[in-house]
Amino acid sequence: MDFVRYTHDSLIGTSIERYLRRLGIKPAMRLQLDNTFAVLSMVASGLGWTITTPLCLYQSGIPLTQVKCQPLSANYGFKRRLTLVTRRHELSDLAEQIARDSCEIMSECFLPELEKDLPWLVADIDIG
Repeated sequence: MDFVRYTHDSLIGTSIERYLRRLGIKPAMRLQLDNTFAVLSMVASGLGWTITTPLCLYQSGIPLTQVKCQPLSANYGFKRRLTLVTRRHELSDLAEQIARDSCEIMSECFLPELEKDLPWLVADIDIG
């Protein structure tokens, strides 16, 4: 099957290409799309395979019954970190509140869904 890529100008696309290079894997350049829904729609349609993150998987809205998820090799650590960056002394404590709310949403909404759907993945999720 073809590898369905995210575009090289996206952060996730760049990270995945770096991961593949570390593994020495060079899939043919046939399918390259610019958003998660398009990438995962191609996979759900049986036109290829991809590497994505749990958040992108859920963001796509593609039912998990239409795709098969497998873990990546732990030896080559593919991790993603979400970081909130603001200018010092701007917006008062809004950034801290957004960070706290985001962690709460991830813990209370995202992790339970992940544990139900992909329990093997939960141990690899760290929420600040």
